[in-house]
This record gives sequence, C-alpha cells and structure tokens, in this order.
Amino acid sequence: MSRPDPSRIARQAEMVVLANAGETALLRSFVSAAGGVAQYGVQKSNYYTPTVITGAFSVQRAGLGMAQERQAAGGLVMGERLYLTTLSALSPRDELVWRGTAYRADGAPTPQNIGGRVLWQIPLALLGVTG
Repeated sequence: MSRPDPSRIARQAEMVVLANAGETALLRSFVSAAGGVAQYGVQKSNYYTPTVITGAFSVQRAGLGMAQERQAAGGLVMGERLYLTTLSALSPRDELVWRGTAYRADGAPTPQNIGGRVLWQIPLALLGVTG
C-alpha cells in the first residue's frame, strides 16, 4: 500500500476543482472613496477595479443540493445565504456581480485546505439587481 502523494493531490485539485468547478463573476475590488457635500449635490463615491474571477458558489443549508431563488423587482435572486469559494480572499468592501446580481463580502473569509491548496470561503450578502 502506498502513501498519498501531496503534490499529485494538489495538482488534481488545481485541475479539477479550480479549473472545471466554478463560474465566472465580476469582482469589483474596492480602491478608494471620495466624500461628498450634500448641499452642493455631490454624493459620496466609491471607486472599484473590475476583474473577472472564477469561483464555486454554494448555499449551505441542510438538505438542499441547489440554491433556492426568489423573485425580486429586477429578476431572480438567491433566497438563501450564498458562499463563494475562490483562490483569494475578498475584503469586506469588495463587490461581486454574479448572474446580473450584485453581492458584497459579508464577513471574514474562512481558509479551507483542499488538496494541499488554500482556498477561501467568503459569505456574500445581496446588494441589489444590476440588470
């Protein structure tokens, strides 16, 4: 009987889990913010850098294999708590646009060791439907 090969497990995780299991989403990484003066009609502005990432989206609810969706004013949105597993951790001010719906990181990212590689699981909160 042979011992497990950690480098082989890591390569398989990278090929199978990271390359084939997941969906693309637009990550809007927070860069900076500008204050506003309401009496002059200037509103606060946040500035983001857009990047396309691949991640595995999941819903952690006992007994459900698929996410439940609900109807909102702009279309269908996730009805349960949504989680994203990806290669890098998101900051709390980052936004994510997935399937036309905007989410933000809603808590601290949790590291997960899958096949010898550290992935990050991030809870997401609904921001609104972007269209």
